[in-house]
Amino acid sequence: MTAQDLVLAGSYDYRVIAVSVVIAIAASYAALDLAGRVTAARGWAWLAWLIGGATAMGIGIWSMHYTGMLAFSLPIPIEYDWPTVLLSLLAGVLSSGFALLVVSRGKMGALRVVAASIFMGGGIVALHYTAMAAMRLAAMCRYSRPLVALSVVLAIACSLISLWLAFLFRDEPTRWGLRKVASAVLMGAAIFAMHYTAMAAASFTRSAAIPDLSHAVSISTLGTAGIALATLMVLGIALLTSLVDRLQEQRALLGELFEQAPQAVVLMNGDNRVVRVNREFTRIFGYAPRETLGRRLSDLIVPAEFREEFERYTELVAHGQRVEAEGVRQREDGSRLYVSLVGVPVSMPSGQIGVYAIYRDITERKRAEEELRRSEAYLAAGQKLSHTGSWAWNLSSGDLYWSQETFRIFGFDAAKTKASVAETFLPRIHPEDRPRIEQALREAPMVAGNYEVDYRIVLPDGSVRHIHDVVYPLANEAGQVVERYGVVRDVTEGKQAEEQLRLSHDQLRALTAQLQSVREEERTRVAREIHDELGQALTAIKLDVTALVRELPEGRGPAVQRSQSILKLLDETIQSVQRISTDLRPGILDDLGLAAALEWAAEEFEARTGTKCRISMSDEDITADPDRATALFRIFQETLTNVARHAKASEVNVRLASENGELVLEVRDNGQGIQAEQLSTGKSLGILGMRERARLLGGDLIIQGVPGGGTTVIARIPRAEAQSIGTAK
Repeated sequence: MTAQDLVLAGSYDYRVIAVSVVIAIAASYAALDLAGRVTAARGWAWLAWLIGGATAMGIGIWSMHYTGMLAFSLPIPIEYDWPTVLLSLLAGVLSSGFALLVVSRGKMGALRVVAASIFMGGGIVALHYTAMAAMRLAAMCRYSRPLVALSVVLAIACSLISLWLAFLFRDEPTRWGLRKVASAVLMGAAIFAMHYTAMAAASFTRSAAIPDLSHAVSISTLGTAGIALATLMVLGIALLTSLVDRLQEQRALLGELFEQAPQAVVLMNGDNRVVRVNREFTRIFGYAPRETLGRRLSDLIVPAEFREEFERYTELVAHGQRVEAEGVRQREDGSRLYVSLVGVPVSMPSGQIGVYAIYRDITERKRAEEELRRSEAYLAAGQKLSHTGSWAWNLSSGDLYWSQETFRIFGFDAAKTKASVAETFLPRIHPEDRPRIEQALREAPMVAGNYEVDYRIVLPDGSVRHIHDVVYPLANEAGQVVERYGVVRDVTEGKQAEEQLRLSHDQLRALTAQLQSVREEERTRVAREIHDELGQALTAIKLDVTALVRELPEGRGPAVQRSQSILKLLDETIQSVQRISTDLRPGILDDLGLAAALEWAAEEFEARTGTKCRISMSDEDITADPDRATALFRIFQETLTNVARHAKASEVNVRLASENGELVLEVRDNGQGIQAEQLSTGKSLGILGMRERARLLGGDLIIQGVPGGGTTVIARIPRAEAQSIGTAK
């Protein structure tokens, strides 16, 4: 008999092969599903899932291999050593447990995957070849080394694919259901290929040696079916347990989400009776969950006057529509609150359409909205009363915001117009002011501070309004100006009032000038009449009395004494007339000019008060027309009067000069000094008169006082067409 005759030819039962393929796919799907459970579990639950999953997966892989081996038949009886069979099962369980442990990690790097694949592949190879070693038959088993090596490579590759797919699908996205099944088929096919490659590596030859059958068992066709059925049941139970655990987890998660929702949530059945409420509902409305179960929500939180509206909303939801609204609800204690509500239809287990309602307390928001509305109304009323509007301009987007009053100021209807720099603002600017405003707009991003600007606008009816604009910057974190905002005020009435006031001042000043002129003319006329007529009359009387005295006979003592008294009285009267005439209008001012008049007035002041009065004048010929000469002389007279009354000075220094086209009169004393509050009261008619005289001629008057250091009065009047001081008028 040749060696070829000793080789046993084996055959396969394709029905059993099909069963083994089903077991491989089922085990692969169980591996993918159990990986997600092990990953999601924590603590003792994780350990239980790891052990249970490893056992179920190990049984599945072990069963697939033994079912595939039982599909193989030889022309001689085959029995199996059951301790060795259990050892192969242990190899399958351990490799499965290691695989689940690896894929349940938070991260799985390339090196870890390769190492785990080698370990798991080795476990599968150990399972298979241990199972082959459990065969008891009258034959010798030999292996093809190339095919054995290929089976080992396939085992490692199968493990790599299994680990990668299990890690990928462990978080179980629901949208990956078909991919998960396809992956299980791919893994099952890889296991199938590895197993039958390993089976092909084995060849059997007859042997005269008697096998050890002390622990051997024979497996019939019924036993094969029982192994397959039991394995599928174990895998099914594992998958069912995983599904139940997943559903319980999802239910717990949904329940926790329901309870922890930040809004008040209530679930009602098809009869609009409460099924469940969450904690926020209890907090907002005051009802404990047990107090709400089975009761109508409208009886709990809906005020009587709003129940018809609530029923309408409920009817819409019952017909499958989503409802969003705001309304008033009441708490258990009867207090009311504003809520926003969302009602959505949900399918109940009974098949009815229930209502899932969400309530949010918006009482504070409503109160804030009311305060904001009231504030806006107050602001709008205040802006309208003061003709003041507000605005904001975003420099990056170009968006312009106007308040209601701003629209009104610029002549637009806020309901029909959108504010725009190019369409509403610039077209209203007066043509003469527009270039200046456009330049300001271009420079707006570069100007960091606040500023004010005045311009005019032209309304559609052609009227011109004056606008005062106060502009503020708004900068970002980098300090760049990104927005301008401010207030605009219609100051047309103010401008008109200012113009009227200016005209009134001009008219008053003109009237004052006329009165001063008339007064000076009248004083000049009266002084001349007193000097000429009254003086001449008194002089004539004196001459006549003197002649009469000479004609009196000698020896008339009493008559002579009386006539001497009359002559003395006449002399005093003539001096009084001269003094009054000079006070009214000193002739020296008209005859010799301003400089001589000032010197004469200073001498008179010194003689009358005993206060030294010194005058210094520039060497140049100072000329002044009569009006300016009179104004400066009267200012000098009033200044000396004030010195005599209030200054308590011992010396007065006077300077008259011509500087930069102006006549300058400076009077400085060494008295007690005028106080600032005395200047600001405006009660001194003398000072007011001095200032008005200077202003009438386009000049100015400055008064400065230092407590204990004297007072300085400086009058500056622009020169007119010069006339010589010495020229007679």
